[in-house]
Amino acid sequence: MAPHRLLPLVLACVACAAGAETGPYYLGVAQSVTHDDNLLRLRDGTATPAGRSRSDTVSNTSLVAGLDQPIGRQRLHGSATLSATRYAENDDFDGTTYALDLGLDWETVEHLSGELTTAATRTLRQDFRTAAGRELSEANYESTRRVDFVARLGGVSTLTFEVGAGARSVDYSASSMAFREYHQRDASAGLRWRLGGSTRLGLGVRRTQADYPKLFTGLLADPEDRRRRDALDLSLKWTPTGSSSVDARVSRTRTRHDVFDERDFTGTSGSLDWRLNDGGRTRLALRLARDEGQDSEVVTSVFSRTTDSLRVQVDYDLTGKVTLNARALLFRRTLAGTSAQGVPEKGRDSGNQLGLGARWQASRAISVGCDLRRERRGDNPGLELTSAYSATVWGCSAQAVLQ
Repeated sequence: MAPHRLLPLVLACVACAAGAETGPYYLGVAQSVTHDDNLLRLRDGTATPAGRSRSDTVSNTSLVAGLDQPIGRQRLHGSATLSATRYAENDDFDGTTYALDLGLDWETVEHLSGELTTAATRTLRQDFRTAAGRELSEANYESTRRVDFVARLGGVSTLTFEVGAGARSVDYSASSMAFREYHQRDASAGLRWRLGGSTRLGLGVRRTQADYPKLFTGLLADPEDRRRRDALDLSLKWTPTGSSSVDARVSRTRTRHDVFDERDFTGTSGSLDWRLNDGGRTRLALRLARDEGQDSEVVTSVFSRTTDSLRVQVDYDLTGKVTLNARALLFRRTLAGTSAQGVPEKGRDSGNQLGLGARWQASRAISVGCDLRRERRGDNPGLELTSAYSATVWGCSAQAVLQ
């Protein structure tokens, strides 16, 4: 049965079970319709490629499921979304995407605890460009896989020792995007001190290694590059009042590449997060950050060196069932890459994303929402690094969940 034909059936089941007791599992469907006036993120002022439509209306039908199950001292949690996507104009982009995650929060005797998480996603990424800066002529699906492990010794004591390790890989279905693929591994270790009250101070080290197996395909006999990053992290968690919290991090990082040393970097990065929730109708979240490479808050590519960003979001409960939100993201990036001829290029760009949204929680099982988003990215000297564009995206969605 087609996914969109399941929607009325599941809605009926949800309505019948609306008064049922909440359990550890949920199952449901979601439907969204979105209009994007620059689907391919074409450069401002450029013509639309032959056979393509610049704007498009996208229908997304999803099956969703999840669980949150305590098992003694442990907790097993996860979610899954399987989506069928249909494009009104660029119908050769039609396809199936997914988002899966599974995690285990574990705890043993003697204050030993931690988390084990894994995730996999498949999404359409038509906003990328080839190594020569051209628009894609085929559907391009990005597949990511990630696994992370953290262990802590100390728990609620004054001093906590923490170690972690993780792996991440990113691949693309379009052969012209192979130069962006990478496989990354990381490890970390650190100490956290409870200074008193709700204040924690942390000090740790991180090592990250990323391989780009096809970065120089067609340019060098050996197309691979490897990036190594070492970081020293100082962190602070502070809850000055019951309604606000502050998370801060300062990191000194050193990045080296085996081949593409134009992207080597030594500098300071960090972030500052502030959240305010006084128990009333309004909630505020603010984030100021400087990040490097794939750690960036803004979606970046292997070309990104550093990104400075400011993110603000305000949520307002209009009624007990209706929530409004407004958000803004401002960013500025330094870029380093290589042209199709193998010539190193550097540049800068900046941009912003502004959004408004509304959500109606009709019942415990059914929710409806609408969203409007405006994106803009400015120009930079290296045309093969990024392209200046603007786009407006709006749409509505509905979800029904049986729990």
